[in-house]
Amino acid sequence: MRTIFTTPAFNKMSRDFLQKNPILKAKWAKTIRTLEKDVFHSALKTHKLHGNLKELYACRISYDHRIIFSFDEKSITLYGVGSHDNIY
Repeated sequence: MRTIFTTPAFNKMSRDFLQKNPILKAKWAKTIRTLEKDVFHSALKTHKLHGNLKELYACRISYDHRIIFSFDEKSITLYGVGSHDNIY
């Protein structure tokens, strides 16, 4: 299992995201727990990003909501969370 780290930007985006989408709080938490166990779990639909974000990955919270992150063998760093249109 990898250790989860968050950036200050992710923390702010998470607060805003959860205030606007309280119904997704459980899914948000479940996504982070699943990500911690297996970054390529099929439910997450993890994919590598392109362009300016080419060093990062994204996974799915819901159909339209994503978490942006990077990872190595021991850790995962969370950078952003939001709707598909706003996060990219």
